Amino acid sequence: MWQDIVLRFRALFFRRRMDEELKEELDFHIEMQARRNRQHDVDPAAAKRQARLQFGSVVSATEECREQRAYSQWKCS
Repeated sequence: MWQDIVLRFRALFFRRRMDEELKEELDFHIEMQARRNRQHDVDPAAAKRQARLQFGSVVSATEECREQRAYSQWKCS
C-alpha cells in the first residue's frame, strides 16, 4: 500500500520532469537517426526530416511510453 502511495505521489509531483526526460530521449533518438542519414551525403535539414519520418509519430511514441509507465507503476503495487 505504501509503495502505491509513493508511486502515485512521484507521478503526480514529478510528471513534468519525467515528461521532459522522455522528450529529451525521443529527441536524442531522432538526432542519432539524422546523423546516420547525413552519412549518406544528405544535407542536414533533409536528414532531420527523413529521421522524423523514419521515427514516426512522436506523439504516439510519447503516449505509448506514458501508458507503459502507468502500467509499470500499477503492476509494481
